[in-house]
Amino acid sequence: MPVSDENIKQNLFFYFVLKLKERYYAINKTETKLNRFHVLKMLFIACVYDNDLINWLWGGNFDNFYAMEKWPVEMDCYKIIKGLKERGNSFENTINNKELLEGAIDFYKIDKKTKEKIDAWLKKIPHFLFSKDSSYLVDFTHNFNSWKKAWVKTKIYNINIYPSVINAYPICNNDIIEDGKY
Repeated sequence: MPVSDENIKQNLFFYFVLKLKERYYAINKTETKLNRFHVLKMLFIACVYDNDLINWLWGGNFDNFYAMEKWPVEMDCYKIIKGLKERGNSFENTINNKELLEGAIDFYKIDKKTKEKIDAWLKKIPHFLFSKDSSYLVDFTHNFNSWKKAWVKTKIYNINIYPSVINAYPICNNDIIEDGKY
């Protein structure tokens, strides 16, 4: 049975989260309780600092960002988070329990090169961001032109793109790539 793009992206997303948690620990030397806000903002920041996350991964690209009031969000990953809740488990419970998090990943379906690339991408995120709270990360992500341009369009067009998401507009991947050049 072929693996769908959604399953590939989910696998890569949870692998990214696992490695993100490991990076938090390596930098802060303490266990950090992450939440969806930290994870989705850091995913966007990682995409800005290394555009390969947007266009390199076969079938699992993180390339579906939308500007929302408090953050840029990768909508497919947001749906993965919401899907956990619908199945009776919270994203925070999953990601803050190593056994549950590792159980959500099919390590055999992620090749060695992809694992190495994800590890390298996380090292490009500035260290100081790993000690910041969600509020700071909101402000930080709002400094990127890609978010600003899409947010202006969100306010102009007042688009509701997902049942519980009010006012979101797609962020152009080329704009994210441009952010990474500065």
